[in-house]
Amino acid sequence: MKLTKKAQNAGKIRKHITTAGKERWVVDLGRIEGRRQRKYFKDRKSAERHLEQKASEKERHGSSALQLPDSLRQEATECQKRLQKVGASIATATEFYLAYGDNGSFQKTLDDAITEFLNFKQIHQNRDETYVGKLRIALDVFSRDFSNRAIQTILPTECERWLDSKNWKPLNRRNYIRDLGIFFNWAEKKEIIQKNPFRLISKPTVKLETPKIFTVAEAKSLLSHAYADKSEGLLPFVCLGLFAGIRVCELGRMDWKDVVLEEGHINIRPEVAKNKAIPRTIDISDNLEKWLLLCVQEIGSLVPKNFRNKRDRLYRKVGIKAPESQEGVEPPIGGENEFEERRNPFRHSFGSNHLVKHDDPGKTQLQMGQQTPSVLFKHYRQVVTRKQAAAYWTVFPEAIGLTN
Repeated sequence: MKLTKKAQNAGKIRKHITTAGKERWVVDLGRIEGRRQRKYFKDRKSAERHLEQKASEKERHGSSALQLPDSLRQEATECQKRLQKVGASIATATEFYLAYGDNGSFQKTLDDAITEFLNFKQIHQNRDETYVGKLRIALDVFSRDFSNRAIQTILPTECERWLDSKNWKPLNRRNYIRDLGIFFNWAEKKEIIQKNPFRLISKPTVKLETPKIFTVAEAKSLLSHAYADKSEGLLPFVCLGLFAGIRVCELGRMDWKDVVLEEGHINIRPEVAKNKAIPRTIDISDNLEKWLLLCVQEIGSLVPKNFRNKRDRLYRKVGIKAPESQEGVEPPIGGENEFEERRNPFRHSFGSNHLVKHDDPGKTQLQMGQQTPSVLFKHYRQVVTRKQAAAYWTVFPEAIGLTN
């Protein structure tokens, strides 16, 4: 065959006789970056085809293409076939590795990164156990499906498919995106990963549900059953929830020393107040004082052990549906998580009835420890008539046949 002009310019073909007397044809491409590029063939036709091929490669990719060994070329061909099955290319794979595989990050598993993150939040940022516990719940659920994965290899498309597979309600989906986003933001800032895979995942719109508040009849029933089942130890929780509006997580940290009956107030110390909430003093109403006298102690916790199970039993006796668990995941019983509740009907009942009774949003806001009036009106104000509020604040022990 006659060589093309580009092949003639790319190299030369010459005959070579080996020491054994065999005829060979040599394709000599000259020196490229200081190294001579030569290859031997049994016949001239094969040598000419090789030279034409190299000439075409040089024309497309430059002289560096002529240095690629056959083994690398074969590997590239095989990799390209495999990548094409998932709609990717060698260039895509290279970009992925450069983006996610530097700084030795492939050596850090998701589980190791989660442990480091939670320690950072608890030790270095001094975040309270309730907050860290919520993050731990979300991260535990995520790690069940991505355990032992190198954190750098977790992609946004995988995270979105994972969320879709759970079929969560919009609120739970939004909360997982938020909590997992906090974790991956930390990993990005620590340069463990290049990009937070949850950053571009859209949060769903959540329709606000009207929080439940107890009727006067339900409040009486809760108090009556809590008093009758003294061994459960729930009367302090019920009366302080209904008539002081204290958060469940705050009640879990309180002691009877915080209830100062002789001075008519309850102290919510800084170490008791919910994270970012205002430490405050709550006035003890006349009816709350009477209920507290039925269960007051000098020292000790205000809520019993195994609180959540006991609270749910009380709800069942009264005929009230138990509240959904935090973030759609049932937290372990014990510790701070036992006092977590997504919606607190006791606190909502207090806020709505206190606002109508006193007609003073600022006072209700201070009693509840809210930082802004907008939170009070957005989350805690329910339609309660003045007659209903008056009846609510006259629920004394005598109203259900009890005496001090």
